[in-house]
Order: sequence, then structure tokens, then C-alpha cells
Amino acid sequence: MLRSGKERLSDFGRLWLELDDYIAAKRRNVWLGAVIALGVLAMISAGVVVYTGDGEALTPVCITSGIVGIIAVIGIFALNASIDRMARKVRFAKDLTKALADDYHPARKILYYLDLRSYDTGDKRYWSGRSRHGNSKYRYLDRWFRQKFTLIDGTEIIVERKADVKVRKGAVMRHKRRVYIKIRPATQSFGHGVGREPEALDSMVRAAIRESFHDPPEFIKVRQGGESDVLEIKITQLDAPIFGSEVVSVIEAMLLYLQMTA
Repeated sequence: MLRSGKERLSDFGRLWLELDDYIAAKRRNVWLGAVIALGVLAMISAGVVVYTGDGEALTPVCITSGIVGIIAVIGIFALNASIDRMARKVRFAKDLTKALADDYHPARKILYYLDLRSYDTGDKRYWSGRSRHGNSKYRYLDRWFRQKFTLIDGTEIIVERKADVKVRKGAVMRHKRRVYIKIRPATQSFGHGVGREPEALDSMVRAAIRESFHDPPEFIKVRQGGESDVLEIKITQLDAPIFGSEVVSVIEAMLLYLQMTA
């Protein structure tokens, strides 16, 4: 499922309800399919006993049923894992939007993009090859979230989420989770940034990350664009998710830096 558009903050409540219902329906369908499959197996077993009148004839059916049951359980776990990834994407978008609700400009719409499709969807693969042992290898780039909005004071902010996933023999070998934050400050509020110190921005952002991130990220890049006032942050996490509340803490540190250097 892919959603994008330009909405007012008041319209996002409807969007969250729609996405929550979509995920809940996916979960119901998984369990409904499992119940139906087990029911069919039970009916086949009962039919064999009734038709043959011989309980021993049920043995191969039981073996087959056991194998099918194991496959079904594996399938259920795989499907639920995919649905859990969808739910985490929605939760990030919801947490970020709700945490910034009081700061959005009331007259400006929020531009958003949210892709709930799995990372291994065909158009997200950007590289394929084989290892020296002949095993297939793939790399996927999942650009799944983008939100562009304006704060009350006119400051423009862009938040993007991407995932770089490396798969070998059907197993995920590496999952890089990235967040990009770009802030273009309103000149009427913060001036033109003459004399600002990028080192101070780096220090404040890293301090916010240490205090708010539940797991320290492996890579942090802080940049203040040359002659422009644009501030850019790139955070990469290898072994843990990135939550909306953590991103908000970084945005708040960047805004505090602008206030202190205005």
C-alpha cells in the first residue's frame, strides 16, 4: 500500500484510522487462512476414516497433515513479520506527526509519502549478483517515508526514511535504517546565519542523540550548507529501529541551535 498527498494536520487522523484498519484486516486474513487450512486437513482426515473404516489408513494422512501444518506455521510467521514491518512504518509516521502537531503552520498543508510495501518489492531492487559459491545476492533500497512541512515561524523541514537491505540466499544479511533531516530556517526568525559554528550544531545533535536514542546509531553526519542556511542531518542505524520520538528530539536540538545562533 502506498499513500501520498498534501493534507492539513486535521486530515491525518482519518489517514491513521484507514491504515490501522488496513493492517488489522491483513492480520485477520492471515489467521483466517490458517484456520481454514487446518479445518480442511481435519475434514480430509475424518473423510479417510469414514470412507475406509480403517484407522491405520489415517497414518499417511497424519504425516502429510503434519508437514503441511509446519509449512503453514512458517508461512504465518513470515506473513506476520511482513505485517509487523508495515505497522512499524505507520507507527513512525504517526509518532512524528503527533509529536510535532503543535508546531505545524496552521495554514500550510503537509506534503507526505508513505510506502507500506515490503522492501523486496520488485521496483526497490537496485542490485543483484552471486557470491563466489553461486548463491544469489540482492540489494534493495526502500524509500518509504517523506514528510515536508512548515513550522509556525516559517521554517521548512523535510524528514525522510530509507532502508538499505542486503539479502543472500533469501536471508537478510544487513539492514541499514536511515533518517535524513533537512531544515531551512526562516530568515525573519533566525537571520542569515552569519558566524554560525557547524561544530556547535554537531555537538548539540550528538548530545540529543545520546539522551534520546534507545540504541546509539552507528553513523551520524551533520552538515551546514556553505552559503545557505540549510542544516542537514543523516543518521544510520544498523541493528535497531529508529522511532519518531527520537527524530523529534534531533529536530528540537537543531531548532535550539538556530535560536542560540540567531
